[in-house]
Amino acid sequence: MKIKIVGLFVCMLLITTILPITVLAGDEENPEITDVTGDARSYLDIKKAWFYEDPSKPQMLYTTIEITNPRVIPFKQHLVVSWQMNGEHYASMLGIGYSLTQWLAYVSVVGRGSFGDPKPVVSFIEGSFDTTKGTITCIIPKSTIGNPQPGDVLTNTRSQCFERFGFWGRLGFTNVFKYAFFDFIGKWQLEDTAPDFVLGYGLDYIIQY
Repeated sequence: MKIKIVGLFVCMLLITTILPITVLAGDEENPEITDVTGDARSYLDIKKAWFYEDPSKPQMLYTTIEITNPRVIPFKQHLVVSWQMNGEHYASMLGIGYSLTQWLAYVSVVGRGSFGDPKPVVSFIEGSFDTTKGTITCIIPKSTIGNPQPGDVLTNTRSQCFERFGFWGRLGFTNVFKYAFFDFIGKWQLEDTAPDFVLGYGLDYIIQY
């Protein structure tokens, strides 16, 4: 009897230890990515970001970023959610102000967006921008992001919102010097990362459908 009790306790301990890491799906109340606000300009200041799926549309993956005060006027904004799967880098993004004919451009990206890397593969997708709720949602066909299957794990989750100007912008999403420089600017900085760059990544997301 004593052995059974010990065994049950060990099982419960394993479950409570593993469960937070292997949460099946995030949502607005349980986002994979969170951030402290007030460390960037309000239209780039990330509150949280999350992944989700719709069982009626299993061919799609959704990402949503919630921002303090999103705006459509500042040009060359990048509002990004990024992750890795099976060793490849992926991202969804709303680009604002790159074209007068398509001011809001939603895209999915395969490949890292850092300076010196091979050019990533970009696909135009659909999305929505709710300035009242402060949310940006990308509707991503799974065919454009490596065809993830149920049980596949999206790791190294992160959100980054920034404005891109010339060569400075070409340094990409993960330039260490750029983050160090902007850290001194505080709430006026033109870039925000969630979680903070030095804290690593958000929670994993497991594909459901």
